[in-house]
Amino acid sequence: MFGGIAPEQVRVHVVWYHSHHDANVPLRAAQRVVDRLPSVELRLWKGGHLETFHREEKLPIDLTVPDPHGPFASLLSSFFETSFHVEHLEFGNRLVSARIVLGASKGAPDRAGVRQSQALELKHLAASQRLPMTGGQATELIRTRRDPRDALLVWTCIWELDRRARNKGKGPVAHRIWRSIPPETRRTLTTDRVWSARQQLLDAARDYLNDAASK
Repeated sequence: MFGGIAPEQVRVHVVWYHSHHDANVPLRAAQRVVDRLPSVELRLWKGGHLETFHREEKLPIDLTVPDPHGPFASLLSSFFETSFHVEHLEFGNRLVSARIVLGASKGAPDRAGVRQSQALELKHLAASQRLPMTGGQATELIRTRRDPRDALLVWTCIWELDRRARNKGKGPVAHRIWRSIPPETRRTLTTDRVWSARQQLLDAARDYLNDAASK
């Protein structure tokens, strides 16, 4: 499983590089995963576990990121930061071993951090439509109204992904929010559903501000 995704569910062609003498991930273990991928090309090198780092210049140009500082690179980097972490084993100043471990490193956001991000997103969304909503009002709307909560999770997650693509994201917040979205919603998430969530939040913001003005 790759972050909850079975190899059979991978929908893109995979080019898998592996070393014959990898002691950390033996070739036979890699082969078991390769055999389950629908579309894959296994390319083997001589050498050990860190052979890829010594052969980076050998990677085909179509497998490298065109702009190492662009949106895709930023998203990919943040994905690894929030979905995996690397554990190192060093002896003196020499790297002996390194492995990728599923799960974010220490410092994952708590619920308060996620709610703060949601309130900020809702405030900015309202401001984009010239709705004068304060941070305190956004926080109160989130706390008191249950109906837009799924929509808030969806839109905040997309908003955070956009921020991360521009190197403005706040650590693993988007990952925590994504995992909070109901599984069925994640599986059926489409562009139309994202825009529908946005509209639902705007409607909720207008209703809240109208109610506040009438009091």
